[in-house]
Amino acid sequence: MSGPLTDDRVPVIVGVGQLRDNRERSLDAARSPLDLLTDVIGRAAADSGAATLAAQADTIGIVNVLGWSYDGLAALVKTEIGGGATRLIDSPIGGNQPAKLLDDAAAAIVAGDSRIAVLGGVEAVASMRAFLAAGKVPDWTPGGFPNVNVADIASEIMLRYQLAPPVRAYPLYENGLRAHLGQTFEEAYRSAAQLFADFTTVAATQPAAWDPEVRTADDIGTVTDRNRLVCQPYPVRMNAQIAVNQAAAVIVTSVAAAREAGIDESRWVYVRSGAGAADSDDLLSRVDFHSDPAMAAVLDESLQRAGLAAADVDVLDLYSCFPIVPKLAAAYLDRPLGADLTATGGLSAFGGPGNNYSMHALAAVTDRLRVEPGVGLVYANGGMLTKHHAVVLDSARPAHPFRGGDVDGAFATEHPPVVEPTAGTGTIETYTVEFNRDGTPKRGWVIGRTEAGERFPAVVTDAASMAELARTDLEPIGRRGIIDTVGEDEDEKIVGLTAFIVAPD
Repeated sequence: MSGPLTDDRVPVIVGVGQLRDNRERSLDAARSPLDLLTDVIGRAAADSGAATLAAQADTIGIVNVLGWSYDGLAALVKTEIGGGATRLIDSPIGGNQPAKLLDDAAAAIVAGDSRIAVLGGVEAVASMRAFLAAGKVPDWTPGGFPNVNVADIASEIMLRYQLAPPVRAYPLYENGLRAHLGQTFEEAYRSAAQLFADFTTVAATQPAAWDPEVRTADDIGTVTDRNRLVCQPYPVRMNAQIAVNQAAAVIVTSVAAAREAGIDESRWVYVRSGAGAADSDDLLSRVDFHSDPAMAAVLDESLQRAGLAAADVDVLDLYSCFPIVPKLAAAYLDRPLGADLTATGGLSAFGGPGNNYSMHALAAVTDRLRVEPGVGLVYANGGMLTKHHAVVLDSARPAHPFRGGDVDGAFATEHPPVVEPTAGTGTIETYTVEFNRDGTPKRGWVIGRTEAGERFPAVVTDAASMAELARTDLEPIGRRGIIDTVGEDEDEKIVGLTAFIVAPD
């Protein structure tokens, strides 16, 4: 979408706010998500220098809250902050939603449908867990316990094979990329540990960071009682930290509205472009497990729409729920792995507040561009490398109108046929192993290929096979094995599904 470059059609971020709350997990100090969200929107308005700006909004866009269910949170926010907003948007599930909300708000300004938009999101999972641990329920009315439908982010076959949890899905890509690059387990693991260690140096500078402690690669990668293996190859400190209380808000206006409100131009950061795309919800229907065409398309298109190259970006924040995501995005952008890939410190160190992490990224990049003029890019990811959105920000007024919206195209059209065989032999395409808290293997998963090249999912319950998959001295990908079915198992839900037995070395 485009329009003339008149002041009333140029979108600009004028206020941002972030907060971290109740890190001590005190029940007495626990605040509701709505309270935290109202607070942080007030901080964003104060940051703009126009304290009443939020109440003047015509648009309120709120990111889906995972830890507490509200019916129409945008309307509740409107009541709290006052004003006459008529465009009330409650986003669906997805870590891509903060960037998409900003893209949509900028497009509405360009179209003349909006002048002032308040965007925000929040999670209070840490306080919620503290209540539950004490056998209590918070009095956070209105609202109630979360009602998340995983079918919104996973296919039926993923649900049956229990591959919907991100902790199991993302390692499939990490292991697939390692094998594709020809890296040893140690090389890939060390690079992931060093990357997240570098990220902690950024989180340590952020007032809203949940875990602002600088850690070394050994701290990140060494498996201990406090840093146990979750799913191979990721220990706890390579997983997003979701048990946080954090909130963030962004206020975007037209340049004309910013001038009318008397906002100092030093607070302005222009929204230059955006782009979104989605891959298949079904992991089994992906092209492969070492690349992401939809991610690549979003990064390429967001830059092309801004008339820029990747080398023109000065400040980055790449989504980082697990190391594989910034690894892939950095490769597409031709950037070395390191602290420069994040403005917050990432979802493991800074914190991963449900769907709202990238609202914090937008705030952090805006703050950076105010003191270090240049171009910023925020890449946000939702689902299991499923939903992608990127926005380009600029401290200088662009010469061309904002362009955003979804990228045309389908991104998983050439995947192998998916089958569920009950016998035969096959080859491992990718895999992961989940571990018990005592460090012993609990369950394995293989995505494999039949002799005919068809792709199949399989669970691994055989102890010897799980031990083979957990080895770090021999690459499991490419190894052959026997296709079977799950017989008796303590988890009756997987009985009858395809199983895989790894052939001895």
